Amino acid sequence: MRFTLRILILTLFCLYAVFKVTEIWPSHVQLDAFFTILCFFLMNSWIFIYHAKPTLVDKPWFMLFAWSGSTVMGLWATFILLSIPVDVVLLIYYLLPNHSAGLYAIARQLNFSIVLLSIMIVIFGYIEVLRGPKIKAININVPDLPVALQNFKIAQLSDLHIGPTIRRKYIEKIVRRTNTLKPNIVVLTGDIADANAVDITLDLQPLQDLSNTNGKYYVTGNHEYYWDPVGLMDAIKHLGFEVLVNDNRIIHMDDAKILVAGIPDTIGGKFLAGHTPNVVQAVQCDEATDFKILLAHRPEFCIEAEKVGFNLQFSGHTHGGQFFPFNFLVSMAHQYYRKLNKHGRLWLYVNPGTGYWGPANRFGIPAEITLLTLRKS
Repeated sequence: MRFTLRILILTLFCLYAVFKVTEIWPSHVQLDAFFTILCFFLMNSWIFIYHAKPTLVDKPWFMLFAWSGSTVMGLWATFILLSIPVDVVLLIYYLLPNHSAGLYAIARQLNFSIVLLSIMIVIFGYIEVLRGPKIKAININVPDLPVALQNFKIAQLSDLHIGPTIRRKYIEKIVRRTNTLKPNIVVLTGDIADANAVDITLDLQPLQDLSNTNGKYYVTGNHEYYWDPVGLMDAIKHLGFEVLVNDNRIIHMDDAKILVAGIPDTIGGKFLAGHTPNVVQAVQCDEATDFKILLAHRPEFCIEAEKVGFNLQFSGHTHGGQFFPFNFLVSMAHQYYRKLNKHGRLWLYVNPGTGYWGPANRFGIPAEITLLTLRKS
């Protein structure tokens, strides 16, 4: 039923796209329909083909196919999302009595403007991707923070989505920029890849070179389970990360102790035994600790995390919307979808993604490497 529903939704969006294109070029309806369906096929088929045969990830022709398809996807999605509210307003105006006879001409001009705006968003969003992730440095003030934890630095990476369009060079750029921060620990909060581990061994390799003083820690996101959760977890372990599955590690800093805990993604239990997220289990420890950090791919775990005594949570998943205007939709779907937030006594930081998914577009929502520093208030 889910598959049928998805096909139905895609069909409706395709028909809407055909309608929009015929509004712009009304004299070539059949050609408009053919062109639109062709673009729709291009932006969706590469995903289905890749899921069916992930070993294509290194094939030059498939990489070109994936780049083309994802770019068209970004352009189409932006155009549609900008068009819908305009069409709603035009429809309301059309239903009014004595509406202007020139409404069609106005609609056509608006469609041309939306096309141009969508192209600009795609171009500048792609340029933002080429620049690589920006470093976002923030401080949080913690009452009664032990002296040994003053200026403790945490670098967060999230949602790398290594796959057809994010490869080794992009990961090397991330590692170089992260290493300049000289963090105490590095945390990676899920969605490391859209691939099987065996097919992206060389692309994962630079993560081994992430420098730190007190360890590297990783939790799964939802995308690992769509592909190769066991293989990816094994691969990340070999790169020096501690994989946290409803458990924790204690970091000793002179006479102070930090607990770093992690839970799997919400869907984990459907794929692997023991991967149902359990915040209560993750915080359990025989030692008294001075500061507790939770790594959870999805931000909504902050509600449970605050109740069991965590001081700080790192999450990802939302991509912050990834690019305009999707950020507005994501902000409506998530209570906390980006940046630093305070939920009761808990600090929550939601990384907008160090990589991207689908379209190589970061217009208005740049990819990010987060550096969070603990300070005594």
